[in-house]
Amino acid sequence: MRAGGNIEQNDKVIGQFKPKGSSGERDFYEFTLPSGVIVAKVNFTGGNFAQNMEVFTSKDNRKQIIPIPTGDKIIAADFSIDKNQFALKRVVKWLVDNQYL
Repeated sequence: MRAGGNIEQNDKVIGQFKPKGSSGERDFYEFTLPSGVIVAKVNFTGGNFAQNMEVFTSKDNRKQIIPIPTGDKIIAADFSIDKNQFALKRVVKWLVDNQYL
């Protein structure tokens, strides 16, 4: 993940994420393919320490709760990427592993 929202794999942009705001403790994000097609809408609480995400996938047209347990030792987030960069890395891993990105 890079500042500006690009998601890269092997030096190739495979998608983008966009923060869509917050409501209380809940943060909302949208994930798209490079073409702009929305693949997922995600929200979670707990910031970088989020343990679960609520995800709506366009391909499946369904909403589900997915565990994204943290195994990382979080020292300081790079706010140029996003305040929730560590949680977002776990979200992106799930999206890639499940072939949404």
